[in-house]
Amino acid sequence: MSRSLKAHKLALPLLPLAALLVASNPALAQMQSGDMLTDNQQSTNDGITVLCRDELAGNPDLTDPAAIRLRSRCGEIVRQETELIGALPDALQEVQAEEIEILSSQGTEGSGNQLQNIGNRLQAIRAGAVGVSIAGANWNDTQMPTGGMASSDDFSRLGVFVNFNYASGDRDGSDNVDGFDFDTSGVTIGADYRFTDTFVAGIAYHYLDSEADIDNNYGEFETEGQTLSAYATTYGDNFYVEGSLSIGALEYDSTRIVDYHVDPTFHEVLSASPDGDQLTWSLGAGYLVNSGAFNQSYYAQVNAIDLEIDGYTESTNNLDNGAIGMTVDDQEIQSLQSELGAQFSYPLSQSFGVIVPYVDVSWIHEFENGDDPIISRYSNADLPADQNVNNVSFTTQTDELDSDYFRLSLGASIGFSGGLQMFVNYDTLLDLEDYTYNAITAGIRKEL
Repeated sequence: MSRSLKAHKLALPLLPLAALLVASNPALAQMQSGDMLTDNQQSTNDGITVLCRDELAGNPDLTDPAAIRLRSRCGEIVRQETELIGALPDALQEVQAEEIEILSSQGTEGSGNQLQNIGNRLQAIRAGAVGVSIAGANWNDTQMPTGGMASSDDFSRLGVFVNFNYASGDRDGSDNVDGFDFDTSGVTIGADYRFTDTFVAGIAYHYLDSEADIDNNYGEFETEGQTLSAYATTYGDNFYVEGSLSIGALEYDSTRIVDYHVDPTFHEVLSASPDGDQLTWSLGAGYLVNSGAFNQSYYAQVNAIDLEIDGYTESTNNLDNGAIGMTVDDQEIQSLQSELGAQFSYPLSQSFGVIVPYVDVSWIHEFENGDDPIISRYSNADLPADQNVNNVSFTTQTDELDSDYFRLSLGASIGFSGGLQMFVNYDTLLDLEDYTYNAITAGIRKEL
């Protein structure tokens, strides 16, 4: 849902106005009946009514300077903005903490990147050819495609890899969530060891840096994450089982920008730096088929993400007039997905090695709704008991996760004699509602 610049600027000032005038304005009372407001807007309107009208206005015990500023803003809006009540639905939409969902989007997107990087490495390990194996395609030092699994005598026991990835996309705004664009970059470094003919295990470190910009230049969210993963695979002639477990720490920096309509000179930047942590695991199995040089892989796997974001309070850059910062409660976001897919590749022998173009397509099903509400409140109304103010929490419902969508991967690998491997891969997600995602991954692998 697109929103005008004017609507966004009017958002915060109109909310206290709604609270103070609700009892006396017939048009506003009709809006409160629910005919013109979404569930989130109605919930916000109800909370603002209680806080600004019943708790702050006319309170003789109020001595806290920040709370007095909040009360003062309510008063000046009532005096100067009565003609703007018609913008109430957009105003109620904007005051909610829906932007905070961007934090969880960045965290889960980063976890998905790490799952993909580990999956690429496991795919290379299990193919079972001398020297080089990338993206499920096999070849040996004589540059001839091979199939099946080889013995440990044919392998270097230790392997190392480095992957670099970049992703970008955007999410359209909706009744529950503001629109934003994002860019994510990361690097994964790992090493693994072949313990037996049919069992390989390793560890990997992943660094993530992500930035999301809210539409219309009304703020940005930055995420820095570090993840440590353990992974393993075991296999027979054509069948394999694989899994991974990752734990990570996240550091966020959020910035929301508010321009106050009543006072054109007012400009408030609200900032916060919450922390988060994540637990991710994946378990999968697949079947490999080789028809001459043509390679096929059919697989199924389950991926899970458990992300927690610590509660935080926004700070303001406007110490003299700032009044509308929010305190946000802890958040927990969970994702459980199944993925069914197939990959097809065909090695092409060259004088310098082997080029392997491939295509991979999968269907992803999400079992979690992902629409847990965000709970927040005005931080300047969190007051000692002697101020006689009962603060009000606002419940912001988020959008549900897409239940079914598809991943398409296109790429090419180059394998050189002696075990050096290089690849580039493009991923995109298809059939997502209001969301686009594109990623490029490039990597180097070496068997030692």
